[in-house]
Amino acid sequence: MTDGARVEGRPVDGGHTRRTLWVSAVYVLSFAVTAAVLDPLQAMAVPSLDGAASLVFLPHGVRVLAAWLWGWRAIPALLPGALATHLWLQGIGGIVTADILALIAGVVAAPAVFEALKAAGLDLTMPARRRLAWRDVLAVGLGASFCNSLVTNLVYDAPIQAYAAYVVGDFFGLFVLMGVLMVLLPRRHRG
Repeated sequence: MTDGARVEGRPVDGGHTRRTLWVSAVYVLSFAVTAAVLDPLQAMAVPSLDGAASLVFLPHGVRVLAAWLWGWRAIPALLPGALATHLWLQGIGGIVTADILALIAGVVAAPAVFEALKAAGLDLTMPARRRLAWRDVLAVGLGASFCNSLVTNLVYDAPIQAYAAYVVGDFFGLFVLMGVLMVLLPRRHRG
C-alpha cells in the first residue's frame, strides 16, 4: 500500500506522516525564531555567553510537548526537524559522531523521562491526563533537559558552565512556549 492509502476512512500510516511533517515544521520554525530573534537579543544582553547556548531554546519546548502528546512516537516525528536544523547550522560536513549523539539525546530525553515516570506509576502523558498539567510538564521538561545536557556536554567535552546554560535555555524555552500556548489555547485545555 502507498503512504496515502486508506483503511476504513483513516490513513494507513495512522497519521505518522502528517504528525512528522507538523512536528518537524514546528521544530524548525521554533529553531528559526530562536536563532534569528532570541539569540541576537541574548548576544546584546549577555555578550559573555557568545554562542555557548541559547538561554531560551524553544525547540526543547517542542520536544517535550511532542513527547507529552505521543510518547515514543514523538522521536521519529522530531528527527527530521532536528536533522534539518543541524544541517542548517553545520552543513553536511558537520555530521560527526558527537553531533549525532547530541541530536539523538535531544529527541529521546523527553520521551524517556515520561516513560520512566510512567514505569514508576506516574503517567503524566496527554492520553492519561486528557489535559495539560503545566507544572508536571515543566518538571518533566526540566528532567529531560538535565539528561540532554549531560549527554550533549559529555560528547562535546564542554566546560561545566555549558551544562547550566543548556538546562536554563531548555527550561526557559519550554516555559516561553507553554506561555504562548496558554494565551492561544482555550481555557478548557489548561491545567
